[in-house]
Amino acid sequence: MRTFEWVVYFRWKKRSPKPVGPIALPDKYTVSLSASALASLRGLRGYVQADYSPHGSRWYDGLDSAIRGLQWMPNRGRLYREPNIRSILYGRRSYTCRITYRVNDEDRYVEVLAIRHCRQRPDNLTRPSR
Repeated sequence: MRTFEWVVYFRWKKRSPKPVGPIALPDKYTVSLSASALASLRGLRGYVQADYSPHGSRWYDGLDSAIRGLQWMPNRGRLYREPNIRSILYGRRSYTCRITYRVNDEDRYVEVLAIRHCRQRPDNLTRPSR
């Protein structure tokens, strides 16, 4: 493996990589999806046409890996409205989703409560009549 460092006058200088000792990884958390989160995930799969479009498939795979990444770093999301409930955003621009989840540190357990597309209306709001 080659690594480089930036040197004055914009020239590359080769340097040898530093030896790295063993890295202790934290214990994994168990991640589960609630029924509504699983239904939202299936609905988003159809919305981005993950079965037909390579871009939609890549976006959906990234969303799936963001959810799976909660097993290693569950406290990375920002605190939501209640204690122990956090949320992270995945995606950019018009394809942004909010993943809301609850962390239980004693049992090392993460429950994904909701996955909501950011352009989606909340359930308690109705469309105004014309």
